[in-house]
Amino acid sequence: MSEPVGISVEGVHFGYPGRPVLRGVDLAVEPGELTALVGLNGCGKSTLLRLAAGLLRPGEGRVLLGGHDLARLSRRAAARHVALLHQSAPGVPGMTVRQLVRQGRYAARGPLGMLREGDDGVVRRALEDVGVAHWADRPVEALSGGERQRVRLAMALAQDTRVLLLDEPTT
Repeated sequence: MSEPVGISVEGVHFGYPGRPVLRGVDLAVEPGELTALVGLNGCGKSTLLRLAAGLLRPGEGRVLLGGHDLARLSRRAAARHVALLHQSAPGVPGMTVRQLVRQGRYAARGPLGMLREGDDGVVRRALEDVGVAHWADRPVEALSGGERQRVRLAMALAQDTRVLLLDEPTT
């Protein structure tokens, strides 16, 4: 999938035990498009993003990434193509900003989980792009909530994917 990648959601149904969330959702996002999902709290926006990132599997329907069925890819393979910035994430005691951003390279790592040549450059560029390179050696737990969200954005950028999904990035 080295060509530009679009995402298509076709007839997707999804629910949690005892609670249907999405019914017959269709969505097409073409390469290069910027799309915003707007709706009430609890209407399924975050769930739809998790489906589009391959973190959840639809009960019915399918999610296509560049024409390929996302359900046929492992989570790691999907993470090579789609990055998702969650609206919140648990704390990470004992990690520095650089260590957390390096976690974004998980899907690209080689055998035994080793970073590959060039991965440090990708991490450095992500830190610089988000304006947090000067925090690289600071503990993540010492940052404010907004600062942590910027670092998580750098981590998503470090995945170096064709598709970036942002779930309430301004929180």
